[in-house]
Amino acid sequence: MSKILEALTERLHRDVFLREFSFPASQFIDSSNSTKEFADHVVWIDRTLLLFQVKHRQVDQAQNADAENRWFDDKVRKEGSRQIRKTLSMLRDEPEIPLKNQAGRSTTLRFDQVSDIYSIVLYAPRSVPRKGLAKIHISRTVGPIHLVSWNDYLRLCELLETPTELIEYLAFRAKVLADFSAANPGRGWPSEKALAGQFLTGQENQPASETYASAVDLLKAPDVDFRLTSFLGQLGGKVDYSTGRRVGQSDAHYKILTEFARLHRIALSHVKKRLLLVLDGARRADTDPIVSRIAIPSTGCGFVFLALPAALSATRIRGLENFTLITKYALKVERQVGVCMVGDGDEVDVTWMYRAGPWEYRPDMEEQVAKMDQYVPVREIRAERYRFR
Repeated sequence: MSKILEALTERLHRDVFLREFSFPASQFIDSSNSTKEFADHVVWIDRTLLLFQVKHRQVDQAQNADAENRWFDDKVRKEGSRQIRKTLSMLRDEPEIPLKNQAGRSTTLRFDQVSDIYSIVLYAPRSVPRKGLAKIHISRTVGPIHLVSWNDYLRLCELLETPTELIEYLAFRAKVLADFSAANPGRGWPSEKALAGQFLTGQENQPASETYASAVDLLKAPDVDFRLTSFLGQLGGKVDYSTGRRVGQSDAHYKILTEFARLHRIALSHVKKRLLLVLDGARRADTDPIVSRIAIPSTGCGFVFLALPAALSATRIRGLENFTLITKYALKVERQVGVCMVGDGDEVDVTWMYRAGPWEYRPDMEEQVAKMDQYVPVREIRAERYRFR
């Protein structure tokens, strides 16, 4: 039955984190020539790693409160935590771990490639578990291990609509629950809804309390769909980068997707607004060139979107490179994503570009920036992280 839950986790993470960052369970031969399984599921975005073990109670097992609690203690808290510790030990001890993502790309993972690691045991009991089950296990060797029911995790993925929000929530959850456990030994745990409400209201330094649950109900529904699959899918399948090769065969593809995955919902909404504006312009194939740009201070990345009429298609690579580099300089960011769209009938050809490097003053760029500022003025936008009714 755990295989069913693993498959559901794969499907969920394909939508929440994208196929490129989602890695199903896989076996490999370790340095001692033994066959090992690294984890039931892995999410790997830049230097952040999420390790999942999944537990599903068998249908033919006894169904009563005491049996459910024994199963939780034995299989979820003890066995799940032990498997997480083994996974982390493999990561530290093995030179590299082979992985294959849901997009079909094989890669290897090394311990020095990650700096933030979150451990999660997802579990699905046969019946609704009793209140008060532990929500975290603090390991002496590997630190906090999150214990999250499948239903709660589904709700969290619906509520926290971007990868960076869910990752931030896990960091918040570990701190608040560790503080709660230390201050309230033996007391019942707060509900996941209350923890989510406390996170949404930004009260990470306050004690956990059930009173925060109401904040979830008061959260305003978003005006746009923040799912990355929906967001990026609107660009269609013809996505290339500056050398003309298929973007899926380039590491630049993952760097670009990582920049989108880093965005909080408010930043993502502003990026999406500009992208759709330019996409609409590209679909009107006879339009004049359209440029829109934005910098995200919290991530240190800028985005520029360029729409060109079909008559200028031959110049799109050079034009995109110029706009990408000038915008990177103007916004004073270390990383820049450039997107050029050219309308051709019902089709829109999309070219991506990624440039990275430290910002340095360049007199030759100043004049170009001044011209762009006249054409595309810069203004600052401030927005709340979450809005409530």
